[in-house]
Amino acid sequence: MTRNYLSNIAPATLTLFIILIFSAAGTKVHAQLLSVEGVKLQKCRRYDFADTAIIAAASDSNNFYVATEDGGIHAIDPATSRKLWTSNIGGRIASNIIVAGGRIYVAGNVGRVDEEQPETSILRSLNSETGLVVWNSPIPYSEQIYLGSGGKSIFSLNREGSVISSDATAGNLLWKASYAGNLTAIPDIDFERIVAATDRKEIISIDGRTGTVVMRSKTKFIPSSVLNYTEKAIAAGDERGNLVLLESSTGKSIWKYKSGGKISFIAHTSEGVLAASNDNFVYMLWDYNGDVLWKRRLPGRVAGPPLIGGDTVSVQLSADKSVFVLNMESGKIVNQFLLPGNSSVGVMPALFNNDLFVFSTPVSVVPYSIKPCSAE
Repeated sequence: MTRNYLSNIAPATLTLFIILIFSAAGTKVHAQLLSVEGVKLQKCRRYDFADTAIIAAASDSNNFYVATEDGGIHAIDPATSRKLWTSNIGGRIASNIIVAGGRIYVAGNVGRVDEEQPETSILRSLNSETGLVVWNSPIPYSEQIYLGSGGKSIFSLNREGSVISSDATAGNLLWKASYAGNLTAIPDIDFERIVAATDRKEIISIDGRTGTVVMRSKTKFIPSSVLNYTEKAIAAGDERGNLVLLESSTGKSIWKYKSGGKISFIAHTSEGVLAASNDNFVYMLWDYNGDVLWKRRLPGRVAGPPLIGGDTVSVQLSADKSVFVLNMESGKIVNQFLLPGNSSVGVMPALFNNDLFVFSTPVSVVPYSIKPCSAE
């Protein structure tokens, strides 16, 4: 039985958040998720990058894609760990990767000339089957860019306060806008709106169709996490452990809860609002009034956004790279395992065909399978 009061979304499609290695940027990707309670995974043949390091990763229903320090984008067959193609776009990758509509999108920067800062970064679209560049488009320069997909648009937000909407097919500019302040949390894109948090102690909602700021909500402390919770509600956490649910249209507080540490991540579940705090607790709150349904103390801080699927919640710890699998309804620990050696903080698995989990380390793509590994 679900306790979710605000959501009108049917749970027919389970969601999987593919967490990017690029530590400060991420994007939502949807796939089917299998409960891992009681399942033992066997390690399959991995793919190693000898002379470079992985800095971002994403997936679609078929392949796993990684961006590397040397400016390369690579497609890996998750079943065989065979590299399908490599595209050397050059420069430095400055964003997460997103995969949408048969395209891969990534932003980067070219080398500096005489130590002068370039005027623009470059947003690129690649064909996901071949790796060939479809289009390049200049966007405002930044060392840190967050990409997201919304309908026929690709959104580029940078930490300095600029947001660009580009046509996903051709790359031409649809609109551009700016907001006061620097970003302090990974922005979230859903329900045709962009939600961002800034060092001006504000939560901002931007209409993804026009670029208009439609809501500003002042916060007492620096916000540290934001989420488009439903069409009518936005969840936000701050550096002092406060978690609030806001009306999306007015920014008015619906309820507030105080934890013991900075709110690092928030997720929408069938049971309510899931939040990870730097007090080493994971909380499940009833979205009707913020009551605590359960809380679970772990032996370290949660290192990346939680992985939601079926009746379980999986969280990774930063201290020892262990993963704890919690029962969604009770918070009980139902499974625990260690990620592969050299795994980066915040990396969670992508899932293919309900039986193949793929992890990324700084130098490798490592598949784990429920069924016998592919012999190819």
